[in-house]
Amino acid sequence: MFLTSPRGIKFDQKFAYGTSILKEIVILCNRYEGVDQRAIDYYGFCEVSIGDYILLGGETAAMAIIESSCRLVDGVLGNKESIEDETFSIASDFVNIEHDHYTKPREWNDLSVPDILLSGNHREISLFRKKKSH
Repeated sequence: MFLTSPRGIKFDQKFAYGTSILKEIVILCNRYEGVDQRAIDYYGFCEVSIGDYILLGGETAAMAIIESSCRLVDGVLGNKESIEDETFSIASDFVNIEHDHYTKPREWNDLSVPDILLSGNHREISLFRKKKSH
């Protein structure tokens, strides 16, 4: 059971992986000044924070926790490999910072997709993306 709270454990991708294997999740959303500490202690809520800023209530934080965790559950995304090469994926040791993305058309406002991305050379494309990671 989780309680959204600015003083909670920081929610990150590693936390999302742990949450994604749970059979069920209960999230109590803070509103205004919070929840009586006795209830937190009695029910054993784990306080969770999604960042260092203030929201009107915990609903947005709950949605971030749910969306981040659910997408890691087997079968939610069409291709399991989709979650392996992402910015904060465990497979990348949390250092695979997002690279530049290009879509269609090949040219837009006199700007072209880099030729290497159209080459079909997966090794060179991977090296290019790593080089362009921010």
